[in-house]
Amino acid sequence: MELTYCTGASLLAIALWRVGVPCAVAGIAAMAAILHPSSFQLPNQFGAEILLAPLLMFALAGSLEWWVGRQRNRYWRQVFWTALFWALAWNVRKESVVLLPFFGSMAFCLWLADRSSGWRCVLHRIAIGVCIPLLCCAFLATAFKAINYCRWGLFANSVITAPGYKAAFKALQRIRPSHSIDYVPVTVEARRQAYEASSSFKKLEPVLEGDLGKGWAKFSSEFTGGKGLGPLDPLEISAGWFYWALYESAVETGYGPSPADVDSFFSKVAKEVNQALADGRLPARFVPIALIDPDFLRWAPRLGPSLSAVYKTCITPAAPYRQTVDQPFLDAQYVHLFDSLANRRAFHLNLAPGTVQGWVLAPKDKIVTLSLRSAHGPSLPLIPTTRRPDVGPDAVGFNSGEPSGGKKQWKSMSLVATMESGREVAWEIKTLVPGKIVRQDVDGQSIQLACERIHSPHESGLWQAQSKWEQSYYTIVRWTQWLALAGIALALVSLPWRRTKAGIIVAIVLLATTVASRIAFFTILDACAWWGAQPRYLFAVMPLHGVLLVLGVWLLFKECAAHLKTRRDSLGEPAQPQIPVLR
Repeated sequence: MELTYCTGASLLAIALWRVGVPCAVAGIAAMAAILHPSSFQLPNQFGAEILLAPLLMFALAGSLEWWVGRQRNRYWRQVFWTALFWALAWNVRKESVVLLPFFGSMAFCLWLADRSSGWRCVLHRIAIGVCIPLLCCAFLATAFKAINYCRWGLFANSVITAPGYKAAFKALQRIRPSHSIDYVPVTVEARRQAYEASSSFKKLEPVLEGDLGKGWAKFSSEFTGGKGLGPLDPLEISAGWFYWALYESAVETGYGPSPADVDSFFSKVAKEVNQALADGRLPARFVPIALIDPDFLRWAPRLGPSLSAVYKTCITPAAPYRQTVDQPFLDAQYVHLFDSLANRRAFHLNLAPGTVQGWVLAPKDKIVTLSLRSAHGPSLPLIPTTRRPDVGPDAVGFNSGEPSGGKKQWKSMSLVATMESGREVAWEIKTLVPGKIVRQDVDGQSIQLACERIHSPHESGLWQAQSKWEQSYYTIVRWTQWLALAGIALALVSLPWRRTKAGIIVAIVLLATTVASRIAFFTILDACAWWGAQPRYLFAVMPLHGVLLVLGVWLLFKECAAHLKTRRDSLGEPAQPQIPVLR
């Protein structure tokens, strides 16, 4: 993943150099993408949205390379690879619609640059540079659907993107509630009306209004609470979570094993609800796009704050999201069964600097508390404990938490276990070794402690370097983003005077379109559906954002230098004084 990411940034820099960007500037742009702080953390967890970042850089590099050589006839190999990377980028995530503005910008740039050659030439190049990649995207998407149809009997990429599911979701959104709720396009009231109108949808009522629905509602309440909404009905599920709750309720009801049956079931739900809406049995409203709240006037005022929150993900530190808790609607028996079969441990994935993690086992006594005792004070901060069934029924797992002092104080601390009998057993932290079990005999009883991980504060030079670079990078970005915007604006204004090469302007337009369209898409979702301001969603355009900043600052200095030169030429050079020469 890292090599693919760095290769994509390097190829994009080469393409920028070929369109006219100086070699040094293109190199700095490549380093701005490769050394983006988010690329240190987010690619550690492989995901479709992470893979999209290098795919976009490959595809953009191919399109710019084709732009440079579009007037030559021998470019079909370049067209093939460019179309392939655009097809992969189109199909790697569901929100492929955000790539359409790029192709629109490409077509506009081709018309603007080549219109002097005639409409026939313009249409020919649009067909090659725009239509062929789009056809390749459609072909690959159709191929995936055909494979799914042969294997599962469903011509779709997945059940939740199949026509039946989308039609059912949209039909439920069309039910107009008596009062709208922010971020909840399908309210409890609308669901209850749909149960009465659709016999198929009524089959989901015991599950959707039961523990599963309550679990998803509890999940989504964190989002709605963070958006400032007061306490809602315990069964109100916001849009992004209802998207999954509706599908899982069908699976729980018994439609899960066959994707074709699930889609057929949702098609029946959509048909029955739409019929009730047409007959007037249900109050209707206009819904242009599924998943987007149709009450536009209600969520439109939130677009500004959502835009600010989404854009800030590009200029603030980001860490990969790792879920450390189980889903809230899972029964205890399933959790226990999973712990047994998977040998799962109470493992905290995110360790703060200055923590120690492991377990303690006292077979003949019960551990009441675990605490840290400092040699410099009497304080005994308690440590959160968890059960460790993989070690034994009486084992206690711990994560020491972050100490208040520095490395010296942390090294002088001791881990203290207090037993039910009142005895205390202490282990000095500086003597603990990860992966080693330490035994202490107390009154004939062997008490065991195993340290699994230690993260000493300020111990890793690499982490310190990354942290300092992260702070420096984002400080530079916050100061230069306005300079870059001014530089791009000046370059666009100077386009009629041809002070900047057309290829450079085209590269900036295509990069800016790709970044802006993705930010706009998740801004809308953040305003009306779910958290769009997540770094993993925006990571695909974070390196492109860094490249744009470098190009914008360079253009600002270039335009200012050109303006000063023009002004100096217009004023004329002052005459040099004549100095007499003695011969």
